[in-house]
Amino acid sequence: MGLDLWLMIWPARLSCDYSYAQIPLAQGSLRDWIAWGAVAAAAFGVAILFRRNRAALYFALFGLVAFLPTSNLFFSIGTIRAERFLYLPALGLTACLVLAMYAAALRIGRAPLAPILLAVIATGFVLRTWVRNADWRDNLTLAAATVRTSPMSYKAHALLADALYQADAGHSNIDRVIEEAEKSMTPLDGLPDLNNVAAAYLEAGQYYLTKGDVSAGRDPQAYRKSVQALQRSIAIFEASDRRYRDEHSARGASALAAASPHYVDAYGLLSAAWLRLGENRRAFEAAIGARSLEPDNPEVYRQLATVLLADGHPEQAAEKLMEGAIATADPGLREDLFKLYQHGGDPKGCA
Repeated sequence: MGLDLWLMIWPARLSCDYSYAQIPLAQGSLRDWIAWGAVAAAAFGVAILFRRNRAALYFALFGLVAFLPTSNLFFSIGTIRAERFLYLPALGLTACLVLAMYAAALRIGRAPLAPILLAVIATGFVLRTWVRNADWRDNLTLAAATVRTSPMSYKAHALLADALYQADAGHSNIDRVIEEAEKSMTPLDGLPDLNNVAAAYLEAGQYYLTKGDVSAGRDPQAYRKSVQALQRSIAIFEASDRRYRDEHSARGASALAAASPHYVDAYGLLSAAWLRLGENRRAFEAAIGARSLEPDNPEVYRQLATVLLADGHPEQAAEKLMEGAIATADPGLREDLFKLYQHGGDPKGCA
């Protein structure tokens, strides 16, 4: 709340994200006491307005009431802080500022000074908006700006990693992508699975897998890091799965998979990583895990067939493609089956 009050007065550093661990827990530091003092001073000022200026009191209370639903004071909203929550509260603060300026100008006998000062302030805010617009040019500029203003936020680094990854189709910048992904995992590593973010490790697993693929001669170390990140992602998904099933005992893992499709993606990527390491049995088990979560997903059957082909079992690969074509009605799986037969999967021509 102290940071929000300061931001409305001096918006020099703006960010689209304040995720963990950008806002530190209170530790009784000087910064914490300054924040408490600012909030207490604001509350005291509102109390004084009760007798001195009812219009200012109205606008101050308007700002407070507009702030309360997103304040996390009465219930958690899932987001600790966001600048968009300040749009309406800022109207109340702005009105109080205007009234204070005019009252102060009248008191010193310089009434024309108020609109001049307010115009200067408004001009400063216009210039700040103009400069801020450059940060919103595209996903990459926004993510880079967010990392500068919220360097401790895991999500800021994850956003930058994703923007860099999407910006280069050849992934020549994969080391830079991984650097940001690792920074996004750093504040999360010490958290228990139930309070962690599976997506951060899932994305890192994808980046490590890509690094292994684009490296000369392929990089087994990158694949092993991919496996580690993806296994952590799955552990976090499983922890959420157990909590979900405890809270919704009538539903099973498939309901969570529908709500969290990336759960299936983690198993699919893990299967691909194991396959690149030559661990075909583990790759098959991971692909089976994906199918158990989402049996109507065509990609899980395609991955199963890929693993079986790599293991020298074209007939079983064809069975999985046929199984998937029947279960999902996906025409792409049928085309894959035809191609398998056409390229040697059916040497006797029985198909």
